[in-house]
Amino acid sequence: MFGYLQIFIPLILVWYGWKFIKNTPMYMDERGGFPTARAKESEEMWNNVHRIAGAACFVLAAVFAVLAAVCTFVFAGSTTAYWVQIGIELVLLFGLVPVVNAITDKKYPKK
Repeated sequence: MFGYLQIFIPLILVWYGWKFIKNTPMYMDERGGFPTARAKESEEMWNNVHRIAGAACFVLAAVFAVLAAVCTFVFAGSTTAYWVQIGIELVLLFGLVPVVNAITDKKYPKK
């Protein structure tokens, strides 16, 4: 029943990533965006971190949207599909921050 709704969460994150690639948040605060200590160092770093976060979110969410769709249609009506999709979404949500931090540290080493 809820299997088809599970595809929308990665699709929303694809949209969110695309939004960050095109437009970074204006304010460097906790209201929105990807407010890490590294991102708040300067306005240039704020923009760079948001582009990296947007690209990572876009790519990871697109891959997981395909996996969720395949899981939904292969295991239709099964509770296994539901739990696999929940696991996929948790990996996506909690795996995004370390990926962005690793890319940022490699591309822009700390001074």
